[in-house]
Amino acid sequence: MKHSFLQTGLLGLLCTLAWPAWAAFTDNGNGTVTDTTTGLVWDKCSRGQVWDNTTPPGTCTGAPGIFTWEGALVEATVANTPSHRNFTDWRLPNRTELESLVKIDASAPAIDGTVFPATATAWYWTSTTYAPNPAYAWCVYFNNGGTNAYLKTNTNHVRLVRSGQWFG
Repeated sequence: MKHSFLQTGLLGLLCTLAWPAWAAFTDNGNGTVTDTTTGLVWDKCSRGQVWDNTTPPGTCTGAPGIFTWEGALVEATVANTPSHRNFTDWRLPNRTELESLVKIDASAPAIDGTVFPATATAWYWTSTTYAPNPAYAWCVYFNNGGTNAYLKTNTNHVRLVRSGQWFG
C-alpha cells in the first residue's frame, strides 16, 4: 500500500514539475502577458522591439537590442521613466523567473512564439549574479532553453518583467 501511494505521489509530482509553463499565459491586450501561475507580468517584446497590434494578435517589430548586464539593469530604469506600457515597476527578471518562460518542447526559439513573438534565439540576461564569480551573471538561451553564466561586460538581449511572485 505504501509503495502504491509513493508511486502515485511521485507520478503526481513529476507531472506537476513537467507541466509546460507556456500553458499558463493570459494575453493582456497591451503588449504584456500574465503568467497566471506566478502572477508575473511579462513584456511580450524584447527591449529594442516595438509592440504592433495593428493586425491582431499583434507582433513585435524591429531588432531586439543587445546590452551589457549593467545596461540591462538600466533598461528597466529607462522603461519605468516613461511608464512603459503604463507601468513603472519593470525590472530585469531573476534566473528562475526567466527560466520559467522556456518552452520545454520547442527550440529555435525555446519559447512560445505566439505569446512572445519575434523572440531572438539568443542569450537573455537575468538579474542573478553568478555566486562563484561576481563578474558573471546568469543568462537563459532561447535557442534551446539552456542557461549559463557570462561576463557582465558581454552583450545579450533583455526581456522585462513586473510584479507578481518573486522566486528569490
